[in-house]
Amino acid sequence: MSLCPRCSAIDLTDPHADIRLGSYESLLEKSHRIIDPVTSSSTHCEACLYFITILHHSSRYAHSREELKDKIVFLYMHGLDVRDVDRQERKRWGGMDMRFDVCAGEDYEGGLGGGRFDKEERGLPVDRVKNVPVSMDDENGLDAVGKWMRDCGMHHQICRAVRRAEGLPTRLVRISSDFDVAPVLIETSGLASIDYFALSTRSFVETEGHRVENLSILETTGKSLDTNSLPKVFTDAFAITRRLGFEYIYIAALCHVSDDPLDLISIFAQTTLLLSADNVLSPTDGLLQPRAVFHSPPLGINKDRYLRLSCLRNHADLDSSPLSKSGWAFMERVLAPRIVHFTKRQLIWECADGWKFEAANVEDTQYGRGMIRGTYQKNLTQPYIQEYLSRKATSISNPSTHENNNTLTTNLSKYAQRLEVWCQIIDTISHTTFPSQPDKSTALSLITQIMGNDTLGPSLSGIFAKNIAFGLAWSRVNTLLTPNRDARAPSWSWESVHGSISHTYTSYPPSILQIRSAHTSWIDKYTPQLFSHDDSSSRSLSSLPVSHPLPEYSSLILEVSLSSVLHLCEYFQPEFPKYMINLVLDQSPIFDCKCCGPRSDAVQESGMQEFDKRKDHYFAMYLSGDMDVESGDKDPWKVSRCADMLVLRMVDEGGEVGRGDGDQDASIAAQRERFSGDAGTAKYERVGLLRLSFTSYEKNSTDEASIQEKFDGVGWERKTIRLV
Repeated sequence: MSLCPRCSAIDLTDPHADIRLGSYESLLEKSHRIIDPVTSSSTHCEACLYFITILHHSSRYAHSREELKDKIVFLYMHGLDVRDVDRQERKRWGGMDMRFDVCAGEDYEGGLGGGRFDKEERGLPVDRVKNVPVSMDDENGLDAVGKWMRDCGMHHQICRAVRRAEGLPTRLVRISSDFDVAPVLIETSGLASIDYFALSTRSFVETEGHRVENLSILETTGKSLDTNSLPKVFTDAFAITRRLGFEYIYIAALCHVSDDPLDLISIFAQTTLLLSADNVLSPTDGLLQPRAVFHSPPLGINKDRYLRLSCLRNHADLDSSPLSKSGWAFMERVLAPRIVHFTKRQLIWECADGWKFEAANVEDTQYGRGMIRGTYQKNLTQPYIQEYLSRKATSISNPSTHENNNTLTTNLSKYAQRLEVWCQIIDTISHTTFPSQPDKSTALSLITQIMGNDTLGPSLSGIFAKNIAFGLAWSRVNTLLTPNRDARAPSWSWESVHGSISHTYTSYPPSILQIRSAHTSWIDKYTPQLFSHDDSSSRSLSSLPVSHPLPEYSSLILEVSLSSVLHLCEYFQPEFPKYMINLVLDQSPIFDCKCCGPRSDAVQESGMQEFDKRKDHYFAMYLSGDMDVESGDKDPWKVSRCADMLVLRMVDEGGEVGRGDGDQDASIAAQRERFSGDAGTAKYERVGLLRLSFTSYEKNSTDEASIQEKFDGVGWERKTIRLV
């Protein structure tokens, strides 16, 4: 092992250390050659080579290495930090693929710690290094998958509980154990129950159906497939299925022929294993791509510690993969009981029991914890997949049996969990895209079938009627939303927009429903009450024939508590910073802070002018929060409360409606007015969300009593409105 003096002196015991490694050019030179001053022999510094390799493969510099010229490289908080020569004091924590864990060797038998976040065991390594085969074509290249499958089948009760509700997919690809025998596309009628794999990959052809690549493939049923004409990901999937000892695989582009969207649930929910092609970009890319997992040479005071990328023990590579943006791929992942992800660095296993990583022994449980309740989690979702399959199997075996779903709502905790999982799935879907609006509507209807079970009430344009306030409380995530004209959904539904959203329900304490149920007076006084809704709002687009026109705009009749936005701001302004208002318009950045929503002065000026024209038409409609109760703050020295409100804009009698950016669409406005019905009820449209928060670091009974008193003093108007 060869190290330069600088790398030989690296001390890894301090997780907050800021170590100057040198200029990029010096590291690059030492990675190729260093001269021993005693023997004059020439070699290279293995640590410098490691750091250069990580920089060159990082998402930040892989395609812009020229930006590293004349920069200084630091090892800051166990991560690479590239700085300008004249700004070396400016410290930054690098991207996920430039941060390191401190690991021990493979034969280390001591204790492990939690890394920089574990104060009690900070000096311990977080894991042992683990060698990964460079090629999955090697004899042992898929050993990890076989082990994970066996462990899952033997020890994970929830994963083994899949109940076969229906028959096999209409078609499957049969793969012979003989490598020289070509795969055959077969009809499954007459076959007994069998295990099969499924493949999840991006579509290489723009299509409208569920990724049907080539309809002429149907003519080859019962015949051998010409593997030379298929994408490499397909042929790799055949090879993997064979090597793992299975005979059948479902590939949507080859096998999907059903017109019933519900078949997708049973097809993927009943698969033995889903092969997820997360890193495939083109027809020439395969699953069996070479991997490069880099470990540093032994470093530290005793030269017994190794640096390894932190992302190798979490699913960051999965979250940033090309397939992560595909709505259908996400649906397949939700439905399948177990998935093996083929990422650019390693294989990652996902099932209801958790994650496993080919290149790491220990999961990074801190990754994503700050937003975990707002993120899809398989362990929480899988029970509802099982429940759906059980309902399906029961209805098939005994069609006259009807479950009394009302009894399921008696347990408020179970209801709250179901609502939370629904929000997690919808928020994650909003980060993805579908080939067309009908595709997206079909996917949403499938999720509704699984999660609804009548316990959440009817679905109104994607929002469940029961506890409708929580369904209406969604907001954008940084990036501006854009109108989804094809969906023709009402403004209050997240189906009306494109872009990432987040439901505020997952930001409340998990016990928020129990808290609210104990304060009925507040519910009666402020919470929206749904009186009625247009029938069209509860119709699913996917249930309509392709030739059927899209349903018209729908509206809700609600009893709500309203206040002018201007009055609300003026009322709480003297109490700043105890009381703070965060107003986020769906399609305008004018109230965003400049760092989160950068925009030109011209955009800001025109946006404010548009808002000023109709500032008296903007209202805050209370939705939910905990302003009235002691919600059990964990911090004994801090009081924290919030109230979330819809930002509404009054619709002119002439039918003029728009969104927060002032963009008007006359035809859509006319349709909303035309189908709004009752002319005697004031009409409003949604344009954003407002959060009123209270924070005090002097916890006392006076504050507790004054919070609700102050909120009551706003002068809320309780009235019936039509939300369009």
